[in-house]
Amino acid sequence: MIKLVVCLKRKSDLSQAEFSAYWKERHGPLFLETTAVSQHVTKYVQSHTLEGPVPGFGEAVSAFDGFAEIYFANAEDMAAAFGAPEYSVIRADERQFLDLAKCRIAVVEEVGFRG
Repeated sequence: MIKLVVCLKRKSDLSQAEFSAYWKERHGPLFLETTAVSQHVTKYVQSHTLEGPVPGFGEAVSAFDGFAEIYFANAEDMAAAFGAPEYSVIRADERQFLDLAKCRIAVVEEVGFRG
């Protein structure tokens, strides 16, 4: 199992609330309803950043507005999802609410520990 982690930065003309609403109500459903893409995904998670200082870290605030986790069974499924021609519609929608130049990505393999 591999996971794409995307650290999201909203467009400067959007509030955190507007960003979160758009991502949750418009972009997430678009991503999941685009079968040519979502059929290759095993799990999709949105984590919306809370506004204000991070508890326990003084005045520090989160560097990003949200985090997306997109899980795939393998690298081939990830390539198929993002290589599908239909992904261009999703990519165009990302430009509506994201500052793509400030977003960051990582492809990772999870290692879990029980405590």
